[in-house]
Amino acid sequence: MNIILKLDKIEKNFNKVHALKGITLEIENGTTVALVGENGAGKSTLMKIITGVYTKDSGDIFLNGEKVEMKGTITAKKLGIGQIYQRAKIVSELSVAENIFLGEVDSPCKAIISYNKIFKKAQQLLNEYELNIDVEAKMKNLSVASCQLVAIAKVLQRNPEIIIFDEPTSVLSENEVYVLFNLIKKLQEKNKTIIYISHRLDEILR
Repeated sequence: MNIILKLDKIEKNFNKVHALKGITLEIENGTTVALVGENGAGKSTLMKIITGVYTKDSGDIFLNGEKVEMKGTITAKKLGIGQIYQRAKIVSELSVAENIFLGEVDSPCKAIISYNKIFKKAQQLLNEYELNIDVEAKMKNLSVASCQLVAIAKVLQRNPEIIIFDEPTSVLSENEVYVLFNLIKKLQEKNKTIIYISHRLDEILR
């Protein structure tokens, strides 16, 4: 059994609130794991520690058997961890393609912007995951659900090995949920490790 991610006795306090108490978890490479719990259970807090948003108070994190320290979100990205949040973070005045690559470490538009290049790469990415969105469209003209799908594409362009979905369907219609689950199936076929957070048991079973 190849354990890609191991958490050992993770603790986190926010003033007097003991949010995480001795959390231990092992996830095998290439598997899809569901994390279920009511609001306030600590699901998102735990994921933010894995992705470097929060600093743990104690405990250890191991990736592929090696102990790592998440010093920030950039560290997590470089280690191959990506997270999709409940609400998309976008720049409304920029295009879909620009949002996908904006601020990325290995972005093709990091220095001198080549719009043809980023539009082409963005289109290839959306085609790969069957996301029917115009790469040249301004984000402000898209629906909330389409913005969420663009945010997912932004994470996927990094080609992470571990992908965290935190309540990803909260703004999606039933048809868009189908698109999301088709996308997850493609990630599973690529042997990606997925952590799926939800309180909707029907989604978990699917």
